[in-house]
Amino acid sequence: MKVRPSVREAVADLGIGATQDLLRRAEEVTRFLPRLWQATEDILTSNPDITEVTEQISERY
Repeated sequence: MKVRPSVREAVADLGIGATQDLLRRAEEVTRFLPRLWQATEDILTSNPDITEVTEQISERY
């Protein structure tokens, strides 16, 4: 697949210049997800008026 130079430049701005960079970044994001999920739960718990979102999340997970 041919990638446009503008896409290649945008990805390079994210620090991804090679496949190994992409794999490293994917691992970093995966390790971050539990912290993100905990922050989400904390926000939802401290704001009981957010019910629709809480119900949707409960249905999915």
